[in-house]
Amino acid sequence: MKRFLKTKSMWTPVWMVSALMIIMAVIYIPIFSKATPNVQNFPIVIINEDEGGKVDGLKIDMGKLISTNIASSKDSTAIKWKTASNKEAGLAILEDNKAYAALIIPKNYTKSMLQLQGQLLQNKKHTKQAELELIVNKAGGQFASGIAQSSLQAVATSISKSVTEQISGSLNSSKSTLSPENALVLANPIQINEKNISVVKNDNGMTPFILALLCMITGMMGSQMVNGYVDSMYTALKTHGMKIKKHAVLNAEIIFGICMTALMSILLVVCTFAVYNVGHTANLLSILGFLIFGSMTMFMFFQVFNLYFGRWSLLIAFPINMMGIFASGGPIPINILPSVHQFFSNILPTHYLVDGMRSLIYYDGRMASGMSSALITLSIFFVVSVVLCYIISQVKFNKDNRNQSEVTTAE
Repeated sequence: MKRFLKTKSMWTPVWMVSALMIIMAVIYIPIFSKATPNVQNFPIVIINEDEGGKVDGLKIDMGKLISTNIASSKDSTAIKWKTASNKEAGLAILEDNKAYAALIIPKNYTKSMLQLQGQLLQNKKHTKQAELELIVNKAGGQFASGIAQSSLQAVATSISKSVTEQISGSLNSSKSTLSPENALVLANPIQINEKNISVVKNDNGMTPFILALLCMITGMMGSQMVNGYVDSMYTALKTHGMKIKKHAVLNAEIIFGICMTALMSILLVVCTFAVYNVGHTANLLSILGFLIFGSMTMFMFFQVFNLYFGRWSLLIAFPINMMGIFASGGPIPINILPSVHQFFSNILPTHYLVDGMRSLIYYDGRMASGMSSALITLSIFFVVSVVLCYIISQVKFNKDNRNQSEVTTAE
């Protein structure tokens, strides 16, 4: 036992696992260490359809005033406000997966506010509130939807409070009194109408991420198992004197990978959309094809690490996979992640895998909704990974041949 403890190489797993845990802590802790997320450039659309109104012959546009004040507020760096001139254009931004929510100022907003103020000052009956519409894009996931909803409600509450203070000042100046009914309207002068879009049945916005997550795990664990089993068989055949080219081994691993990812993808589609009856906008063949392609891309991506690092590959692949999961924009929006995670979201394939699944489930697979960038990026990762696998495989095969020749010569 003492001999084991004194052997330095025996301590390698201890140091390697300890280093892995430190890496995992660096990945996890920055995301969950703050009670309040650091929201930066969170995209929300403001749609100003207000046609304005006139007071004493002067035209006023309260909708434009709201838009200007929101853009210059202290939260203007936290929220990246995108503008749209009409509801159709604003919804197009949401449906292209370019924003998480929208604030709509209706056409009659200024007229409604002027009417509200006049009725309250005269203490008329049946005073109607002015209206604002909030639209939340549920395709962003629970976390993003929650931030979007709370941000818009905060804006609406601020607008409502400002209106209350303004009308209260006018009432105090005129020493007017209000009925209990109108006092309630004054306390809440704006009615907020909330609506959700990109909603499919039996889904809470997380289905694309879960499917992408299973693709990632399939690629990582599948490549480990296939590589291990095929390599062990290759070694066994070599000991029996059979000559097999290393490329033939890699070709076999790729074929096994295709079969495995295809089977996994079929089971995922059946389980998700048949057993659990989750809704979707694109046809199931398109979803199945993307799942197979995405899983195979992840398989080849991790196969590069298997070939290069050998038995230590899992220690490299595991933290990369975990970083990819948190940098994917699935559970947590990329906009509020630490800068290092945002960096990795651009250089790892997982972000694009989630975007592609979102496009298929919520946006009918339209190219503008993230499918185009997903297909291009994943294709690049797939081709580069395949090329690297063959290069590494050839280099190792040549090295093995040289070593074998040296042993034969020495004998």
